[in-house]
Amino acid sequence: MKIFKKIAIATGVAMIACSAQAGSSSGKVTTLIINSSNFLFFTAGVKTGSPSCGNNNQWAINLATAQGKTIYALLLSAQAQDRTVSVFGNNACNNWGDREDVLYATSD
Repeated sequence: MKIFKKIAIATGVAMIACSAQAGSSSGKVTTLIINSSNFLFFTAGVKTGSPSCGNNNQWAINLATAQGKTIYALLLSAQAQDRTVSVFGNNACNNWGDREDVLYATSD
């Protein structure tokens, strides 16, 4: 039983350490840029806790994926209704080299 407790604690610490480096922001959607490669770059408030690859205020999503399309719909809806969104990153810049990928987003 002690080994399971140690594994659970180690997993929890690792998750906290990883999430602490991922970026987050909260604010109104002020920028939406779609490029010819079907990627969306956007800004929603001031971003904090970014990884070194995405150390700027913009986020990136791939509009060719179901997740990307869903987040895009949420952003458009929030922008049209002048609502605040909260965005949380996944601590990687796989979609675009200098912008952090979005893990999930919510509209307040």
